[in-house]
Amino acid sequence: MGPLFLYWKRHRIGGVFLASVKQYPHHRIDCIHAVKRYKALFILDVTTSTANIGTASYGAGISVMLVDGYTPKGPLVVWRAHTIQMTWGQWHRQVKAMWRITTHTGARSKTTTISTTTTTVSPTAS
Repeated sequence: MGPLFLYWKRHRIGGVFLASVKQYPHHRIDCIHAVKRYKALFILDVTTSTANIGTASYGAGISVMLVDGYTPKGPLVVWRAHTIQMTWGQWHRQVKAMWRITTHTGARSKTTTISTTTTTVSPTAS
């Protein structure tokens, strides 16, 4: 991800420059706390064989996605312009890294975090 982040600091992507990147642990509890605090984070999903993101099957490879919510079943991720419900098992097997990203539009601009597109649903007590 280093080359992407370096490029983004120098060139706009989606009309914004990358201001900062901070990597976070990506365990289930870290995902929940980070989504509550920061609303949306980038994740790296890596598989070496055919796997699922939610119910969508795809071949082996690497995907960069956004996590911006969760339910008791698992995290809500944005992948290929769709919000998808992953399971916590899929998260545990496939997610290899998670980052908080802040951006800005240019000189003297206010730094902002990635905006969320989904709603966080807290787990219910059992």
